[in-house]
Amino acid sequence: MGVDVVARLLSCSRPVFFERIEDEEYPYHSGAGSAFVCSWIGQLFVITSRHVVAGQDLDDLRIRVHDDSDAFIAFDRSWTPQELGPDYKDVVALRVAAPLTDDRLRQEAITFSSDLALAGMGTLVHGRAMAIGGYPDCIREIDYDDLSIRYRRACLSGRYVGVAFEKSDRVHTLAIDDRHAISEVNGLSGSPIVAVTSNGTVVLAGIAIRGGDTMKHIHFLDTGVLCRFLELTAA
Repeated sequence: MGVDVVARLLSCSRPVFFERIEDEEYPYHSGAGSAFVCSWIGQLFVITSRHVVAGQDLDDLRIRVHDDSDAFIAFDRSWTPQELGPDYKDVVALRVAAPLTDDRLRQEAITFSSDLALAGMGTLVHGRAMAIGGYPDCIREIDYDDLSIRYRRACLSGRYVGVAFEKSDRVHTLAIDDRHAISEVNGLSGSPIVAVTSNGTVVLAGIAIRGGDTMKHIHFLDTGVLCRFLELTAA
């Protein structure tokens, strides 16, 4: 899998923060997850796992426009699945408010469509090369002197090893090749997972929703679920 192509696609990922206005000494809470920006039928969305924002006020959600920016993305609406099965509800979509004047954000967004969803489903073959890009808690650091959170994106390679549960064929497992790059997988929920198709194209394969039975495994929802969800949000 081309390292440059993967890095470019995974540049769509963002860390999740929540603002705490009442806390004057430290106004930001790092959250416990990741998210990614995608383009669907010309609209930009930020997608993350539902449990990442559970119990939080979405008005306090802060997603940076870029990793090196102090500006945050503005949202005008959010959706959670209503018509999907219970196994597939761990996802939330937030629509980026228009007008969008930041061309770089649109360029970093991963393009998604029903055709690309089918391509992503086609990568779910045992042993297929995959990669995940997100912000594990182990490489987030709070700097209390300047009231900031330091973080960096972890891009980890792996391979597809099959469905996660016998009764749920839409939740899959990614086995990370070299987990020594990080000490834990907490914080990777909501991260995008990409894979290489049979013709060499790298496409979105799914969204991470939780760690597996071991620290080396990540469970994720496939692009078929994401496609159906975004179809419902755009309806």
